[in-house]
Amino acid sequence: MYDLLQVMQQDGYLSSGELIALRKTCKELGENPVRILRSLNIASPEQIQEYLQRYFRVNALGDQAISLLDESYQSYIPIDLAIHYSCFGLGEENSALYVALEDPSDIGVIQQLRFFLNKRIIGISATVFQLAEGLSKIYRVS
Repeated sequence: MYDLLQVMQQDGYLSSGELIALRKTCKELGENPVRILRSLNIASPEQIQEYLQRYFRVNALGDQAISLLDESYQSYIPIDLAIHYSCFGLGEENSALYVALEDPSDIGVIQQLRFFLNKRIIGISATVFQLAEGLSKIYRVS
């Protein structure tokens, strides 16, 4: 199974040296590759989202969906979990909760949310900007 960094290297976006350095950084910091790529300005949130869509078949949150968010969406995820995981719920269908996340391919976060919410989690890719706007609209946090 490929991970995001490996896909980006195979696509020519990262060199093999950058791949090794980024893997080491992720391991040392215990951090998600998506956050590392974004924080170091190696890839924009939009570029990362496009890779997640193209190679991992992840659905992406549209700006129109963001415009529809309001405080009623608080019922899906408690504020403490939403802030801790930088995510918010979008809806529920057949015992599955759709959740906007920066990296829906992060199995660890998906499993933790499943544990805390006792629901099957379907991750939807959202940029850090969309997450900030969504959390602000739903939970009134900045």
